[in-house]
Amino acid sequence: MRQSKSPLVLPSGRARWRDHRSEQREIEVLKKVAEGKTYREVSQVLYLSPETLKQHMKNIFQKLHVSNRTQATVKAQVLRLLPSIPHAGERS
Repeated sequence: MRQSKSPLVLPSGRARWRDHRSEQREIEVLKKVAEGKTYREVSQVLYLSPETLKQHMKNIFQKLHVSNRTQATVKAQVLRLLPSIPHAGERS
């Protein structure tokens, strides 16, 4: 039976991916997107082709059950996959 690639919520409330092979890279991509970087900037910073970045984002959207980068960022923060990003003007 094939495992789902959606995040698991652990007893601590933290989430983790079931597919560990892609976890680290997709989290790196999600962090850069959460920082407000454009897809082009993310591709350049992480040395990814635009096609690879597009596939990572598609996977992230499916795993988090969202349809855009803003929803992905918010849901990842709620699931504690990413640290909260301070809003403009806030101190961390």
